[in-house]
Amino acid sequence: MLLLQSGCLYAQDITAYKPRLLRFDEDYSRIGDSIRNTKIWLRTKNRSFDGSGSIKASYGFDYREMYELIKGYDARGVSDGYWLTRLMAHGDIHFGKRFRTFAQIGRGIVAEGELPIRPVDKDELFLLNGFADYRFDKEYKSYIRFGRQELFFGMGRLIAPREGPNIRNTYNGLRVHKAKKAIIVDGFFTYIVNNKPGIFDNNALGNNQRLWGLYTAKKSKIINTDVYYIGFYNPTATYTKQATRSKEERHSVGARFYGKALSAFNYDAELVYQFGTFGTHSIVAFLGDAKVYSELVFGNSVFKPSLKFTYASGNRSATDNKLTTYNPLFPNLLYYQTAIGIFPSNLINPQLGLEWKYKKLTNAAGADVYWRASNKDGLYAPFGTLNLNGKETYLGYQFFIKTDYEAIQNLGFTFLLSRYYKSSLVQANADGRGIDLLLNILLNYKL
Repeated sequence: MLLLQSGCLYAQDITAYKPRLLRFDEDYSRIGDSIRNTKIWLRTKNRSFDGSGSIKASYGFDYREMYELIKGYDARGVSDGYWLTRLMAHGDIHFGKRFRTFAQIGRGIVAEGELPIRPVDKDELFLLNGFADYRFDKEYKSYIRFGRQELFFGMGRLIAPREGPNIRNTYNGLRVHKAKKAIIVDGFFTYIVNNKPGIFDNNALGNNQRLWGLYTAKKSKIINTDVYYIGFYNPTATYTKQATRSKEERHSVGARFYGKALSAFNYDAELVYQFGTFGTHSIVAFLGDAKVYSELVFGNSVFKPSLKFTYASGNRSATDNKLTTYNPLFPNLLYYQTAIGIFPSNLINPQLGLEWKYKKLTNAAGADVYWRASNKDGLYAPFGTLNLNGKETYLGYQFFIKTDYEAIQNLGFTFLLSRYYKSSLVQANADGRGIDLLLNILLNYKL
């Protein structure tokens, strides 16, 4: 009986050490030799740096290989397939229980193709994370962090890693994290790092874009709640409101509510109100986003039907002194799963989805429909703004399928196919941009 119990505990311990999206969130402090020596990839974790064991280090790397095929990129109907390679290595050193340093460097490689290489895909060598922590409470769960760091809050509707391209979002600055029982409070002030293609040539202060805020999360048996304020400054913002770039100072106040309802449904809803200034215009914008899903278990299979709805405000007038276009800041576009090239700005987007999980295999499929929230505004995307001339608001619809297979604990494969059927309004926009089809085949290994 004792052997059986020990085996169960051992299995649980191994499962707990799964690599995470943000590698600095991994905790290997409880790993000893009995567990470390059973898995090759765990042998690089929590190693003693000196004889006393007061200095311990963990290190590893990420390798991602992705083939991407795009059809119908612009008015010429350009199609292109190319390889994207991302290599990252990190080291995590703990000096006792209070001090810690973490560094992560990477390289983004793009095979030459017909389409121009995006700045967010190519970088000879970059520093993604490079910071120091000091933990200041008795349980060592609260910390002050200074240096270059990634940020991810809530569902990532406003701040998340840019996981799709080779180069993810990162920031230079200060973060204070306070954790006490079921409440977590984060305060931060950062400069946004702009990517450059050379060797460690990213500007420390970017182009003076700044992101700061206070984020509070509270978990409860009844309802989980996040309440936050996020500030953003961009000296060279652009919107269809005016032809020239101008300074934008935007403040976002939001609340997220998530949990279970009626014992059968899971929900995750978020409301955001934005105010501030853009040039001589005042900002008044908002977002409403909600997702409801259920989990149905049949043997080894779990089915998750879901319904999601997004409303992101658009600019309502070209002549008044107000900008009512919602700015999603740095969102997790994989959550929105919108047609490639469309940010959740000036957008109405209902989505119907179904996920099926069987052991190590997860399949998802969905359908989206898109409208402009205002016909006085265009569309916003990573490659720039699309100015749409016309009173129509309908933008088209999309189907997507996605398959994830976890071969082993730190090796996975992904297949994604997205087909966007553009409306006549989008097809007639000035430069014809708007991807028709996207195919991704991805291998992801984490040590």
